[in-house]
Amino acid sequence: MSSILDKLFSSNSQTKPSNIPTKEIDSPRESTSTFSSENIKSEDRKEQENQRKTEAELVKSEYEIRFRFCAEELR
Repeated sequence: MSSILDKLFSSNSQTKPSNIPTKEIDSPRESTSTFSSENIKSEDRKEQENQRKTEAELVKSEYEIRFRFCAEELR
């Protein structure tokens, strides 16, 4: 039994399909995964930018309220 398995494994390791272009097969997968990871990164950046803008608007409105309050107190 083991000699049959040895023959099978040895024959598989010796015969390689040379007609399969590995670069053409691997390239789209790599580019797709790279695109998706870049897409995720850009979405994260956009989300972070939106959060920063929202925080900046909140701070701005808070300072406007304080300024108006102080201006009214000075009158």
